[in-house]
Amino acid sequence: MRESFFYEKSLTLSKRVTSPRGCGGNRALNLEILHINIQCLTNKLIEFESFICDKSYDIICISEHWFTDCRILENLIIDKWQVTSLFCRTKMVHGGVLIFSKKDRIATALTHINNASIELHCEVCCIQLNCKTVIVTMYRSPAGDFEVFCDNLVRVLEMIQSYHTAIAGDFNVLFGTNCHKAQVVNDIMTSYGFIQTIRSPTRRTNCLDNIFINFSLENYSTDIVESGISDHLGQSIKLKTENKNRPNVYAATTYRPITPQGSEIFFAMMKEWDDAILLNNNVCPHSRFSTFFNAVQHFYMHSYPLRKLSTRRQDNGIKWFNENLAKIRSNLQMINSLYSKYGSDKLLQMKRTLTSQYKKELQAAKIKANDTYIKNSQNKFKAAWDIIKSFRQQKVNADTQLTATLFNSHFISAGSKATNPTTSVDQICNRVDSSATSEFDFNNVSQVVVRDVLHKLRNSNA
Repeated sequence: MRESFFYEKSLTLSKRVTSPRGCGGNRALNLEILHINIQCLTNKLIEFESFICDKSYDIICISEHWFTDCRILENLIIDKWQVTSLFCRTKMVHGGVLIFSKKDRIATALTHINNASIELHCEVCCIQLNCKTVIVTMYRSPAGDFEVFCDNLVRVLEMIQSYHTAIAGDFNVLFGTNCHKAQVVNDIMTSYGFIQTIRSPTRRTNCLDNIFINFSLENYSTDIVESGISDHLGQSIKLKTENKNRPNVYAATTYRPITPQGSEIFFAMMKEWDDAILLNNNVCPHSRFSTFFNAVQHFYMHSYPLRKLSTRRQDNGIKWFNENLAKIRSNLQMINSLYSKYGSDKLLQMKRTLTSQYKKELQAAKIKANDTYIKNSQNKFKAAWDIIKSFRQQKVNADTQLTATLFNSHFISAGSKATNPTTSVDQICNRVDSSATSEFDFNNVSQVVVRDVLHKLRNSNA
């Protein structure tokens, strides 16, 4: 049945994708993409940062991040990269995909593509860089239904067929062999004008991960990358793409400068203001204060208008990755590569020892660098918040209808309720039934019972 499907597709969709209209005249730029199956980013954040901190990738695609809370990932920033698009599992553990983009790249998540994800079978996230180019990350679990994956892959390809597209992911099929599933994936990709770019093994002797492209077909280069933090090798690709927008290297800041001219205007407005209402005892104090406060606020905003300042984006200047860490990282990558090739017990022990040492050294180096930054800063509180904000994306605060009066009255009444509770402890104790039996008891259980309970909780949010 699948073979007949490909026969029909080869007749109707074998032509190469044409370039979208409306984006002509743009200059070609290099685009460097990395994909890696990280196998749990949740406990490898600092190791992952040390791996990419001296790299120049524009886009980083991650499969199997294992995060289950999207809110954590939405605000995640690692060095020069921020999470732009993501998919997290909600019913089962592990899995998930995300895309990091450089902060100076204008990238937008395509949520209608992300919503096409099917947990376990075909997990997808996507970003659009400009009017022509989109990047897609995919993950197919080996435990998923391959037919469901293929059908959903076609659905996604239909939605992005008018774009210049790079699709990176872990497909869990044996590329470069006689594997039927690999041939099926290649046939689908080819029918939409994509080519396979990775031919080397990405996990031991198997090529499970790949990057497919439908543009820059004559001008691309690929490489296999040893990260030292996963048993999957990373795959990188350099492409030529047309970018309508220049990199977003500027950050806008709004402020109210206190100028001598503004101060003169402010003083003059205050002097001319009729403050007779403040002396009128027939008006309640609350109304008089509100009138005074609103007048001062109006004069202030008029005298010191908002200004907008554009500055180049920059990090907090904390350089924590040193030569010693680079040497340990290089040794770990070498040991990891040797273990993937030979798989001896001695190499495994060396890998575990070096991984543990590397993690401790990374944490110590980062803590020391942050401590030094705070101690040498004139404003230590601001320095501490600079470090915190460097790991979080900018958040837009929503307008609130909460007034100062309502805020104050709430906490005033909260204090009185805490010091004068309406219900005494004696009343609560009197309502307790002394003859009530315990709701649980301690009993000896076997390991089999514990195993069965854990098995039932495995795919839940417990």
